[in-house]
Amino acid sequence: QKVYIGNTVCNDRLYRLPESYRSGAWRDYGVLCSEMEGAALYTAAAQFGKRALMLVSILSHLEVDAAGKECIRPWTTRCFWHWRRWPRTAGGTMEVFEALRTRASVRDFLPAPIPAEALEKLKEAALCAPTSLNLQQQRFCFITAPDILRTLTEGVIRVSEERGETDYLERLAQRDGKVFFGAPLVIVIAVNPENNYIDVDAGIAVQSLALAAKALGLDSVIMAAPDRVFTGPRAQEYERLLGFPAGYRFAIALAVGYAAREFRPHEHKRENMIELC
Repeated sequence: QKVYIGNTVCNDRLYRLPESYRSGAWRDYGVLCSEMEGAALYTAAAQFGKRALMLVSILSHLEVDAAGKECIRPWTTRCFWHWRRWPRTAGGTMEVFEALRTRASVRDFLPAPIPAEALEKLKEAALCAPTSLNLQQQRFCFITAPDILRTLTEGVIRVSEERGETDYLERLAQRDGKVFFGAPLVIVIAVNPENNYIDVDAGIAVQSLALAAKALGLDSVIMAAPDRVFTGPRAQEYERLLGFPAGYRFAIALAVGYAAREFRPHEHKRENMIELC
């Protein structure tokens, strides 16, 4: 595959974008042409060098016919994807403020695995998070093993049924029982409850991870739902499963992966700002 701004070459043919795509609000968009679909396309885009973000399909494309006249062609077997080319650092990651502005809570993920390099970057981001008095009394459980994710899912559903949480169970049923929304990675943060500020530390860490994920071209959603298995009758069993140190408890979790559809960031409420000048 090759990527160009304005024009795209696929299978040795030039597909020129309409002028409206080359100006105005679309001026920073590029196009990825691929024969692949779904998760395979996301994986290829993630390995393309410039991470694919805000992916949306185009249902038609502009061609030049034999007479040299531009004409609209219907959807073909090829897949055309837009992505916004956000400003990036020399290392190829998104700028902090763009990550803040564009990150959204994603509740539907593709099964595409996360590259090993991105996993290492996320681990670094977790360890970089500041903590009260620099005590660093947190443990970050990176879970990609399908059997463990399945065990946690079954546990959450079981405890919800025991507690009679009908509203939550109905929402789960609407997404086929996917507690973690189909994410290939779940990061569970365990903390030392003897630290009075440990929940603040966990909140800082999970936000650092969410922003780092976005900077790497990934999506995420912060979750409290796994708390059910760590406060239920079999809590110690799950703590051992995830390797919690003795006395540590669950604080928060983050599901990470590639969004299966578009999710928009929340609208800002300026009235939440209090300025004392």
